[in-house]
Amino acid sequence: MKRPSLSFRFLAIAILALCVILGATGTPLQAAKNTQAPPTPWNVTGVWEGQFLAVRLEAHLEQGTEAVHEGLANRIFGVVYSISPLGSKTTYHIAGLIHGNTITGIHGSGHSFKGTISDNGNRIDGVVLLSGGQELPLCATRRREAAAK
Repeated sequence: MKRPSLSFRFLAIAILALCVILGATGTPLQAAKNTQAPPTPWNVTGVWEGQFLAVRLEAHLEQGTEAVHEGLANRIFGVVYSISPLGSKTTYHIAGLIHGNTITGIHGSGHSFKGTISDNGNRIDGVVLLSGGQELPLCATRRREAAAK
């Protein structure tokens, strides 16, 4: 049996990492619907960075302002860029929810992410669940914007 090419493996890793910035158990909607907590005090709007093996991830997230699912969650959506060690960039569009300090997301491929937002709101630790069932740990940190001159 022929082994997958190196570029295919990088793509698979990138997709998995992208899911890190998304949910692990069920869909994001199920995760929010099955809990009883007020909308999140966190705002994850901004640029988040993480790394999975040799692949660098950059997620540009936007958080909705209205509470959804009977006032229990806030929507998120965004674009995740997976950047290979050689500089090639792959783009993924994601959607999800924030409920309390839990963030979940999903990509159309079936890969998902579920993570916990840190107390200071600048770090997310979680797990990417691939559509094939593999789980990959991922940590993302909020990018500090350069001060305006």
